[in-house]
Amino acid sequence: MKYTTIIILTFTALIYSCAPTRVVKPLKKGEKTVSFHAGGPMIRYSNLNIPVPFTSIMGAWGFTNDLTFFNAIHTTSLLYKTVHTEFGTLINLYDPKCYSYRPWITLSHVANIAFDTRKFNVKYWPQLDLNAYWHYKQKDSYFYLGVSNWFEFSSHKAHEEKQNEQLYISPYAGHTFVRKKMEYTLEYKLLAPHVSNQLSVVEKKSFGSKGVNAFYINITRKF
Repeated sequence: MKYTTIIILTFTALIYSCAPTRVVKPLKKGEKTVSFHAGGPMIRYSNLNIPVPFTSIMGAWGFTNDLTFFNAIHTTSLLYKTVHTEFGTLINLYDPKCYSYRPWITLSHVANIAFDTRKFNVKYWPQLDLNAYWHYKQKDSYFYLGVSNWFEFSSHKAHEEKQNEQLYISPYAGHTFVRKKMEYTLEYKLLAPHVSNQLSVVEKKSFGSKGVNAFYINITRKF
């Protein structure tokens, strides 16, 4: 049962865009980073409310001061012979030019690709994330808000079930603590608040019968 639960959660993660926000603020031109991400949806397990410990690794590169490329690999899904990777770009849409109540605004496009090595199936999900972030007290650390839009083009789920949702919207908020060579991020995401969370054998934690609460930590090394 334990392994069945993990597999079900992995599939749910793919459908609901369970990964944390990859890049919110563009890197400087030529700057490179490597990040480790852990966390996931909150579930009830052994009388405890815990986030599922999904993990992933990401690399990012500042092509210009306003354009960043990144690539991530989901390490947890590799244990179940599924290669789930992300290729994305982040662009700067608005720069307020000063520290104020006006946020910096960025937009990222992500190509999510999953390859099942057992059945040689490939799936693709496009994703658009809109971010707003604020520096405070003229410091490098920042707070951010955003919304993730995950598009599903398939007409059927697993086992030929009908796919009723073509768009999964997930708002999120987080804070990044910036140091000279390291960054540490805490993020909360409400996964698909418009979708019922009652159709699962796993008890997910949310504010009601829709959506799932998710928490993440990100650790980034800058080069």
